[in-house]
This record gives sequence, structure tokens and C-alpha cells, in this order.
Amino acid sequence: MEAAFAQVREAANGGRRQDLGDVGDDQALALEPSEQELAELRAAAAGELMRGKTTLIRSLDPEMSLRIFGERLVRRADQLEDGSRSSLMTYGHR
Repeated sequence: MEAAFAQVREAANGGRRQDLGDVGDDQALALEPSEQELAELRAAAAGELMRGKTTLIRSLDPEMSLRIFGERLVRRADQLEDGSRSSLMTYGHR
């Protein structure tokens, strides 16, 4: 799963550059995570959200987060962050 996180962060930062004769310097070839890796990332992000954390989703730029995690998880992260700034909402353990 760490490899999948690394690939996603790398893709978000422009990907790897490879020296190929027909690829210009301004073009980047990014490795795309597999569907299984994406499913693992989504499951990890959903688990973080259940614990009130948004670290994984916020570690990427908003466009990449939407592409990888989907609108539902990104919207939930937004709700958690908005609620954490509200004086009407508190988080605690029972």
C-alpha cells in the first residue's frame, strides 16, 4: 500500500520524467496506480474519515483528490474540516 501512496503523490507532483527520444522535456510520464491500489487508497481514506482525520485526502491537490477519492469522500473531508472549526461541534471519545 505504501507503493500506491508513493505513486499517487508522485503523480500529483508531476510524475517521473523519463528520457525517451520522442518525449519532450516538458512532458512527464506518470505511473498510474492500479484499480486495486486505488481501492486500497479509498478504503484507507474512508477509514481516516471515520476517525475524524483528513490527512490522506488533503495530502494531494484538490483536483487529484477528486480524481482518486471521488466526490463523496472529498465532500466528507470538507464537512469534517468545516465542523472542526465550528464552536458548536466537538469531538470526543465515549
